[in-house]
Amino acid sequence: MVRSAAKNHKYVTVVTSPCQYEKIISEMKTSGGSISGKSRSDFARIAFGLTASYDAAISKYLNKQAGIRFPERVSISLAKTMELRYGENPHQKGAFYKLPANAEVNVSSSQIMEDETQISFNNLLDVNAAFELVKEFSEPSVVVVKHLNPCGCAIDNDIHKAYQKAYETDVVSAFGGIIALNRKVDKALATTIMESYSLFGKAKGAAGFFAEVIIAPGFDDDAVQTIRTLKPWGKRVRLMSTAEIDRTKIDCGEFDVRCIVGGMLLQDRDLVGWEPALLSYPTKIKPNKEQLEDLRIAWICAKHVKSNTITLVKDRRLIGVGAGQMNRVESGFIAFKNSAEDPKGCAMGSDAFFPFADNVEQAAKNGVACIIQPGGSKKDDEVIAAADRFGIAMVFTGKRHFKH
Repeated sequence: MVRSAAKNHKYVTVVTSPCQYEKIISEMKTSGGSISGKSRSDFARIAFGLTASYDAAISKYLNKQAGIRFPERVSISLAKTMELRYGENPHQKGAFYKLPANAEVNVSSSQIMEDETQISFNNLLDVNAAFELVKEFSEPSVVVVKHLNPCGCAIDNDIHKAYQKAYETDVVSAFGGIIALNRKVDKALATTIMESYSLFGKAKGAAGFFAEVIIAPGFDDDAVQTIRTLKPWGKRVRLMSTAEIDRTKIDCGEFDVRCIVGGMLLQDRDLVGWEPALLSYPTKIKPNKEQLEDLRIAWICAKHVKSNTITLVKDRRLIGVGAGQMNRVESGFIAFKNSAEDPKGCAMGSDAFFPFADNVEQAAKNGVACIIQPGGSKKDDEVIAAADRFGIAMVFTGKRHFKH
């Protein structure tokens, strides 16, 4: 009926939402009871978008029932949430659209709390990167992200301590970053975040501190008041409140979509996390319990860093990141060079296998105790032999985490 009315919009006004009533009533009052052709066309345009979303939902349901992951045609229904100030750069226009709601707790389902500055295109990209990483952990955890890569990540039984450890990973890069937490923010934690520079950053060489976005499963009222009033930048920081994180409600059916000019690439989301039953231990020395915990964090963090990736973790804290380099040795060089503390005894993670033993030799020079990587290289034997020669424990995951 809606589609038929929209097709006949030359003579019919099709109304699909109560929010349109006011416009219709106002126009009818001013025009003696008629609706202009321009308005009828506009309402028809909206109606066709609505019926298309119905068709997309039905198609998705029938494909799922038939067990077809990649059908002949894919229709993705998106609803506009807001127009943004601009896209990735000021000369690009941008807008934020949402998929139909599902049970997964995510950035799109969060509540953006009122503030002085509208959230931006880049903010949304970065906060999604930060929140998807912090969602990986059940323990109290904090992630700091800058330009889609984590520059801080820490786990601790005390969320306040986890924040300090994550921030101190790289106090320079944390300036203007995104803070993601998997616990509610209370007044004490809010105060710590707002005072990051004076409490921790200044002594470690930071020139200052502010955050673009803070996302967490809720904020106490006095925490919001503290954030908004303690520092001038608190009036501008975007606060995003989510429901409690429940990984049992992850939407495994959603596509990971990448755009290329003239087309789109669709794939399953990379939802592989820590799989202890699938790990193998090829070296003579095996990691102890504490090392295995650091390896877990290094592996999960590596999944969320742009390839080629090297991560360094010590005492449940990310201490070094090498991101987005064209070769893995250079990523390792950057991770060790910028390490927040002496890497001796740390765990090292790699998103993909080592084609040569050079990364192991680099790790040994810097005192790495254990390494986690997918394995599967033609020269695994040489890589394993090098680890044995240097007394480094190595773990193979059997999975790769490229991120382009």
